[in-house]
Amino acid sequence: MRLRETAFKRMVRSIDPYHRSMLRIERQQYAPGNYRKVLAISEVVKREVMRTYGVSEDDIEIVYDGVDTNAFHPRNVSAHRAAIRTEYNIPADAIVALFVGNAFRRKGLDTVLDGMAKLKNKNCYLLVVGRDPEARRYKDAVRRLGLRRQVAFAGVQSDVEQFYGAADYFVLPSLHEAFGNTVLEAFASGLPAIVSSRAGAAEVLDGDLAAYLLKDPTDGEELAHLMRTLLNGDTRHTLGSLGRAVAERFSLDVHARKSEELFRRTVEEMIR
Repeated sequence: MRLRETAFKRMVRSIDPYHRSMLRIERQQYAPGNYRKVLAISEVVKREVMRTYGVSEDDIEIVYDGVDTNAFHPRNVSAHRAAIRTEYNIPADAIVALFVGNAFRRKGLDTVLDGMAKLKNKNCYLLVVGRDPEARRYKDAVRRLGLRRQVAFAGVQSDVEQFYGAADYFVLPSLHEAFGNTVLEAFASGLPAIVSSRAGAAEVLDGDLAAYLLKDPTDGEELAHLMRTLLNGDTRHTLGSLGRAVAERFSLDVHARKSEELFRRTVEEMIR
């Protein structure tokens, strides 16, 4: 299944006053002399700023997003797994993939549903957390694909950390993603993650975790293959431990220290 943006929608966005105003503001912000340093949250963003606005590589610093490693923690499994699964009619022994995000098309939900259909495993479920104005189209697709029993749409949740506790792994096959903080949330929660190679968060994956980078985020067959390997509990446990270690390197405290250091250096350069 593929839900594509229509030519009409692209045209409407191109003439939308708000969209055009934001682009004008961005061009002014990145004009020479209007900044000291540009802070990017990933190499993906850095390259885009260089390409779009002609900013020099030397003027851009990368500080990756941080994650609350206390709120997102493996202990959420014992605290919330049973209750969330019961609420959404998911069996206790099911293997549950978690998708978190708004703007379903860009985040790759259509690829996830395609992968679920190709996986052909009735004990595999999908929890979708987030909103989209065309959510009804996705729900219709779930029925067409024969996945109605296996896919639960939970909408927007303020206590999203509980849903990580109910899942066995996380999936984010984004078509484009500046970073993807949900990947760090999954890692902090002790979950393995299948991540689009186009997401900035892919830059922090290494070792065995990098084997779960989805080369083509539109390829449901590739996704189904990676999902199939995560049916193994030992594999999930090993990858989850590795992910937790990555998240601890990107805690909110670490993020704050790196940001503070960048600001300090920038100010020192200004007053020299």
